[in-house]
Amino acid sequence: MSAAVSSRKAFTAAPLLAILLALLAAPGDARDESGRLDTLIYPSETRPVIVAPGGEFEARLTEEARLRLRGPEATLALAVEWAPGPDGGVIAVCHLPNETPSGVYAMEARIGDNDYRNERAVFVRSSFPESYLVAHMADPEAALTDGENGEEGNLEVLGDVVAAVNGSGADLLLITGRLTANGAPAEHRAFLDVAREAAIPVIVAAARSGPPGFDEADAFVGPPVQHV
Repeated sequence: MSAAVSSRKAFTAAPLLAILLALLAAPGDARDESGRLDTLIYPSETRPVIVAPGGEFEARLTEEARLRLRGPEATLALAVEWAPGPDGGVIAVCHLPNETPSGVYAMEARIGDNDYRNERAVFVRSSFPESYLVAHMADPEAALTDGENGEEGNLEVLGDVVAAVNGSGADLLLITGRLTANGAPAEHRAFLDVAREAAIPVIVAAARSGPPGFDEADAFVGPPVQHV
């Protein structure tokens, strides 16, 4: 705490104004207030794409948009071919520029004056291993502490598991089964917070049976997608 206090510096009006303008210009999360995916449905941090420079991948949206990738060192506009989606939305076949640097990218969509973003949605790799080491987490059943129902939260334990996976050398984290204890939106949001702590791509395949709320798990993690 003392180090943080000693390092404080006074802000002048100009830098503070620049920070505020940057925050106002930042794209919004492509999820609604409950945490369900909205507008930009796929790819996302729970169903990402792993692709090589010059490759192509599929995205799913509720309507057509201008699409781009944003990384720590580059922002790239995507050439897109549109087609009707199976659920009333649209499918975009996205073409990645040949010169795309390797790294982790957010997927961004602009519709009118509104921007939407899914973090850690696209992993660009210049080469691929012959085999992958996959870490598997089954039935995390994320639960919030609830004194009224006598349920104990397990988010700290799940966070410890993800931290162990980060240090294991695994290439992918596969999460299957029941994601939450009761299927409540707050539990899904808590699960997403834990999954975002992974340093590697996370692929989620949720169970669709159980208490009310389990049948809409894909609304939080994304639709099933077959890769060819």
